[in-house]
Amino acid sequence: MVSIDIDDLISWVYKAFAFFIPFAVIATRIGDYFLSAATVFLLLLDALLLLRGRFRAAPLTSVFVFLAWCLLAAVPRLEVGTYLFSLLALTAMLIPLTVSVPDSLRPKKIIQAFVYGLIGSFVLAAYDLGVNIGFPPLYDIFSGIGIWGGVDGSVYFGVHRVQAAQTEPAHYAHYLAFAYAILDQADRKGLRVTYPRLLKAATTFFIFATLSLSGLIMFVGYLGMVVVVEWRERLLGKLFSLNFWALLPFLVLAGVSIAGVYGKGIAEYAYWIYGRMEDAITAIQLGLVKGSEASRARSATIFLEYWASQNWWGALIGEGYGNQSGWLIENFGHMEGTSFARGSVHNNFAYIGITTGIVGFFLYISNIFILYIKWSKIPISIFGVWLIGHFAMGYLTFYRFWWPLILSVAIFGVEDRADA
Repeated sequence: MVSIDIDDLISWVYKAFAFFIPFAVIATRIGDYFLSAATVFLLLLDALLLLRGRFRAAPLTSVFVFLAWCLLAAVPRLEVGTYLFSLLALTAMLIPLTVSVPDSLRPKKIIQAFVYGLIGSFVLAAYDLGVNIGFPPLYDIFSGIGIWGGVDGSVYFGVHRVQAAQTEPAHYAHYLAFAYAILDQADRKGLRVTYPRLLKAATTFFIFATLSLSGLIMFVGYLGMVVVVEWRERLLGKLFSLNFWALLPFLVLAGVSIAGVYGKGIAEYAYWIYGRMEDAITAIQLGLVKGSEASRARSATIFLEYWASQNWWGALIGEGYGNQSGWLIENFGHMEGTSFARGSVHNNFAYIGITTGIVGFFLYISNIFILYIKWSKIPISIFGVWLIGHFAMGYLTFYRFWWPLILSVAIFGVEDRADA
């Protein structure tokens, strides 16, 4: 009887977590960490899953070995306060990936709660568009709620960027790219999604409205993986569909009409995307950093530079978990206005490579491989776009990086009942 009650609580907490994912600004600040409503529900979920006590051997072992290395690489050299809280936060993110999901979990209910949260974010995102015609920004209106008052808006070529209840537009774009992937796969696997085409169309629209290059790359990356993995069903199915050929003339006409009315704006957007991609490529080639996207691109190679600059032992063990800031500031602190100057990096692979060294990096890669093999029900296209997200995010200990896997385990992995 007790286990049934725990399972019911776990189901409820999963739904609450799914709903609050897009509302990152509903949070309180603890030091440098933002404890959001979604994180609180994730911690509650961890407690319930630990109390239930049903783990899967391979993921649990893999996660334990990686976390043990993080601890070993930090203890001899760093003060406890510099890594302990971060390591506990990372552990909290990984616990839901090491357990078997309860039989009572209902994926459709979780998707429904997730959709409600997504729609709520759409309302805020639509209001963000209204800022361009004179509405006061949301962070001014809700300055007394959570960390909203500490968020600033971002403007590109005169347009206020959409960020809804996230701390910056790129974060909302990343959320939307993951959301599109989960909704698309859930719909194709027969899980009930209300008005899936309308939801995906709105998600696509707001991805572009964020004006985030990294979010756009993740979105296009997902679509590309879908074509590669499901090309027979997706492409051949369309080519042999009567509805597709019947609608094609209307789609062409609509495209021409939109181009005629909004062609100039579309061209400006395309030139802007091209310019940001040029900045990113230049950042990699010449080591120059200017702007967030260039910083993200530069982060992709920085850990290789770190390994090359160390002796063999230093390259193997890294700077110590949670302690890349000093090295970044020392080497890139002169680049004012970049994340490097603040001691942070927009790439989780680079973060792991610098902090835990070559050993930790390959333990992490092994961990990813084992997680995917043991959660084989997760669609490969969702897992793939999450891997792409490593190159856009430097927040290993925040839920906004791990939630796509946590929800995918609950939604798609529920059929996998094999307990270790």
